[in-house]
This record gives sequence, C-alpha cells and structure tokens, in this order.
Amino acid sequence: MRFSYSVSALGSSATFAERCRSAERAGYDVLFVADHLDGPAPFATLAAAACATDELRVGTLVLNSAFWTPRLLVREALTLNELSGGRVELGLGAGYLKGEFQEAGIPWEGAAQRARRLDEAVRDVRRMLAAADGDAAAPRLVVGGMSEQVLRTAAQRADTVSLSGLLQVKKAPAGTFRLATAEETAARVRHVREQAGERAASLELNALVQMVVACDDRRAVAERLTAGPIPEMTADELLGSPFALLGTVEEMADQLRRHRAEFGLEHVTVYEPFRDVFARVIAALRDDEGGTGG
Repeated sequence: MRFSYSVSALGSSATFAERCRSAERAGYDVLFVADHLDGPAPFATLAAAACATDELRVGTLVLNSAFWTPRLLVREALTLNELSGGRVELGLGAGYLKGEFQEAGIPWEGAAQRARRLDEAVRDVRRMLAAADGDAAAPRLVVGGMSEQVLRTAAQRADTVSLSGLLQVKKAPAGTFRLATAEETAARVRHVREQAGERAASLELNALVQMVVACDDRRAVAERLTAGPIPEMTADELLGSPFALLGTVEEMADQLRRHRAEFGLEHVTVYEPFRDVFARVIAALRDDEGGTGG
C-alpha cells in the first residue's frame, strides 16, 4: 500500500521542511497539496517539499482544472518533475466550490459541464506529457472526484483514480456533501473498473479519508457522531465507510486491510491534521510488510 497526506498549513520554511522530512521518516510516500484559494499555492509548496526530502513524492490532490490551461499546467508540472527527479503526481479535478470560481473570476457551470471540461483538460494534459522530453520519469496522472462522470474520465485516462468519498446531497446547494457508504463505494469502484476495461488491472485506486479518530470504543464514537454532526448516516454505515477511520491503531489498520481486500484501495490519503496519528497506523501496516516501503 501507499500512504499520503494533504498539506493544509506551511509555517516557516524551516518548520515546513522539517515536517516534510519527518513525514518521509514516518513512512509517507506522497505529500499532496490541494488547489483552494485560501490555501497554499500548489507548485511553490511542492517544490519546497521536494527540495527538503530525498524520496518523498509530491503532487496535487487535486488541481481545479478550471483554474489552469493545459499548456501552462504542463509547463509547471514538467519543471517540478525535472527538479524533483521524477517524483511528481499530477492530480486534476473538476472543482466544486462556487465561491472560488466567482472569486477567481471564472464562470461557474453545472456539474455536467465541469466534468466535460475536466475530461478535455485531462486528455490534453495526458497527450502533452506523453510528448514531452526530459531526463526524469513522466509525472503520474491522478484524477479525483466521486461523480460517475469524473470517475469515467479517471478510469479511462489516469494512472491513479482518487475517490474523494464525498457525494453531493441531492437538492442541496453545490458543495454540500455527505460521506459515501461502503455500498456506494463498491458501486463506484465497479463503475471505474467497467469504464477502464483493459486498463483496470493497471489502475491504482486511492481513497481520500475524511476523518481519522483514534479511540478505544469505535462504536460509541460512531453513535455520537451520527447523532450529531453526521446525521445522514447510521453508526453502522459510518463504521463501514472507507472514508472514515475510527478505533485503535490496530483497528484502523484492520479497516485498511479490509478496504484493500473489498475495494482494491491500495493508496490512502489523509488530511494534515490527522497526519501524526495516521503515521502510527502506517507503522502497523509496514510491520505487516516486513518494514518495507510502499
């Protein structure tokens, strides 16, 4: 399995560099940066992370494809890839926050139109990357989302399919999400494999875990969460979702082993606030592999 986390804060250059090095020591394979206007700029952050580390891969999970033209994006990605020695994972998505589109001065479109534009962008980026010359291995292409349209693009064009774990709440404003259940995840994975065809065996499936809660009584925590901040799920649904990890370190490791067996999830990403507790889970899983890396 591979493990990664998504950066949310930088701090000083020295502090950030040490956080990157400590993540590498803890067994993380990839450091990701998202593409939100209130967050760090992706490529400058990733360049700093690559300079601070030796083997840690760096990538975007995911860029809002509407914010970039394919040609300019490929220039950024290839430059970073050369400087990092071929450690780039280039992730693209359709964007989902209407306010960010408005703030960036980019017209907001419906989900179908955004998914179509993403498909066009990924096609163009893939072609340009394949045609590029360079000493480093080509960037790995990641496409992330949860809608069937976006996952079709991911299945047909990407190297890694990243499942965000969030489903749009029906009849709610765009960007209002809920966690996907195990059954809904299984359906999405089947859809990906059907759309991938002969490519299915070579695809990596990634899960963007939305919460990591270390506790001694996972059911009690699940019941508390579903009675409060997550009312749209039952406790059993929350405990079964591959996008929520609850329990002791060994229980969370068991969940990931089960999710790998049931859904084929070989790559797990967490948000930075969960980075340190999840590192203990990584250690437990690395012990299964005899201490070897990803």
